[in-house]
Amino acid sequence: MHHLALSPGFSFWVDTGPLSKRSDIAPFVGLRCDALERLVSQLMELQDDQWLGTIGGNVGYVLGKGYLAWQQPPATAEEVLLAIENALERLRPNASLESLESAWDLVGRGDPGHWYRAIALQHLLGHGREREALIVAADREICVSQDAVCDEYRGFIRRLRAL
Repeated sequence: MHHLALSPGFSFWVDTGPLSKRSDIAPFVGLRCDALERLVSQLMELQDDQWLGTIGGNVGYVLGKGYLAWQQPPATAEEVLLAIENALERLRPNASLESLESAWDLVGRGDPGHWYRAIALQHLLGHGREREALIVAADREICVSQDAVCDEYRGFIRRLRAL
């Protein structure tokens, strides 16, 4: 994974995956918000991992074209790099706490960490009503059964509310 700082606390990330013996490439791109990742790590009682992205997806999803991958050859490095650049530029307007949520409209909300990040984002923004609405929605989806995943989620919420 590669990072490019945009501003203090925000960066682009690009993950090209292993390039060794594979003949294709399906790059993923996204944004990282350091403050949000620190908060989520704290609430999940994990070490902050500098290599985690906050929001991201395959370049094709970001560009609104569905999943994209290139076979090399016939694709050229220039084609792949142009798609990466275009996808990053499409994400650029979302590189602030206030606009970060809009990036999920580009990449989708299928990432299992989406709920945790969306709830923590509303907390950072001071949007209590929106945070609570997300907590209820997430609980309905995550806690379908009382299992370890549900317990982890509810621990996250308890720690958030204790802040």
